[in-house]
Amino acid sequence: MKNSETLIITDNVSTQGTVAEVVKLLLLDSLAYSEILGGKSLEILPFNNCREYGYMYHVVGGKQDLVFSVYEHRNSDEIIINGGFTSNIKPHGIYNGGSKWDYLNNFMYNEHYAVAKRLREYLEQSYVGTFDESALIGG
Repeated sequence: MKNSETLIITDNVSTQGTVAEVVKLLLLDSLAYSEILGGKSLEILPFNNCREYGYMYHVVGGKQDLVFSVYEHRNSDEIIINGGFTSNIKPHGIYNGGSKWDYLNNFMYNEHYAVAKRLREYLEQSYVGTFDESALIGG
């Protein structure tokens, strides 16, 4: 894949706003350069459980029916990527396990670009069927 190591970001993305909004803008800006996801339908759904606010992402027609979420953790300043099967989406979001500490990845509060890059990798992997499902607690 041509851009697998580099997340391409153009100057028209602002890093102001909530963590979830910034990551969403960075991801959308980079998808135009994705050979795998370019032109594919990406569902983006907001979630808000009164403690955490973020977005859930799902590539329509992927080989793995997975959804990923990005939000700021309620007990820290870390940015979280969580994920699971679309059949496990709850009204308050998608979580990887039963604890607020169960998640796929955590990043420092200012690592927006790294979060967007990892999210894009997960979305590409789920589309082609190579995402490691053993990373999902409780499968």
